[in-house]
Amino acid sequence: MECAVWVQTFVLFVTAGFICWYTIETAGLRREMVRQNGIALRPVVVPVFEVTGGKGVFRLRNIGHGSAFNLRVAPIEVLPAVDADATTPKLEVRFDPLSYLPSGDTRLVRFFACSSGRENLTYGDCTQNFFPGYTHAEKIMKIDFDDVESGRYEQTIRIKPTTLDSNVEVIELQGIRKLTS
Repeated sequence: MECAVWVQTFVLFVTAGFICWYTIETAGLRREMVRQNGIALRPVVVPVFEVTGGKGVFRLRNIGHGSAFNLRVAPIEVLPAVDADATTPKLEVRFDPLSYLPSGDTRLVRFFACSSGRENLTYGDCTQNFFPGYTHAEKIMKIDFDDVESGRYEQTIRIKPTTLDSNVEVIELQGIRKLTS
């Protein structure tokens, strides 16, 4: 009789162990499923560089499944020419923000050159400062945007200059990083 009690107790502990293990595994699977679902429904914003009629056109395209809101492209600093003196003002390329970008849509983003923090100097063509195939130095472009649940994301793009031995334009998408709220 005493042996049966020990066997029942052992079976009870083993069953309890399996139930705990199963609960932990199921909770982990649930968390991963929610994470994967969020990734699948996340907006994915990529740059589109076009040259039309000798003029640069910059667009953003949402290739993800969710809409992107409050899109901002961070200003890109332009290095002064090698022969520039100390009084030459620093330039940067600034971009107009977009309020939203639906899934599968492409929108034009106006850009302009600014000098020493002043407002736009010209909305002219300054593609040589950041367009692939035109720039002479590597540039980092950062695009910030929100999703429908107010999650903030940052997409980093590395634009490399065309090398002398190759005519290939190099654009590297560095991945999307979720910013802490």
